[in-house]
Amino acid sequence: NTETVPRLYREARPGSRYDRTLALLAEASRRRDEGSFSGRVKTGIMLGLGESAGEVRATLGDIRATGVQVVTIGQYLQPTPKHLPVDRYVHPDEFAAHKESALELGLLHCEAGPLVRSSYHADKQAEQESDSHRRDRVAKALQHGVVAQELDDHGKEDQSDHEPVGLVARQLL
Repeated sequence: NTETVPRLYREARPGSRYDRTLALLAEASRRRDEGSFSGRVKTGIMLGLGESAGEVRATLGDIRATGVQVVTIGQYLQPTPKHLPVDRYVHPDEFAAHKESALELGLLHCEAGPLVRSSYHADKQAEQESDSHRRDRVAKALQHGVVAQELDDHGKEDQSDHEPVGLVARQLL
């Protein structure tokens, strides 16, 4: 997880570096794009450490530039007295504004709110991704004039008992 904005990074994550976190996210995105895995690349940030709205937007831009598709934005809570104290509790309207910014920047999915944690609704995100992936495959097939061809899970022609694309298209689009 990215955790926080660059200005607060060393305090919040001693021993870590913001640029290394971004490089790791970029590498994960590169591997996804080359087909090493088919999932989404996700990270999360916490608010309430003293960051400004401009810093949050800039951080979301940095995150998006790495190829990340999903971000969570939650309230920082001090886990122990040895960790940084909470600077402030963020209002739900601010979380909503940050979610809107994330989506405007091109992130595919954003969960944002005081109770959001890094795995927040991960099952629903995966389900949405699966449905979206299937709709995208059908739409691409229809764009290429493929109506009755059957596709396997990778969008390739398949001779098994899958539903014809034309039928799936009427159900999903």
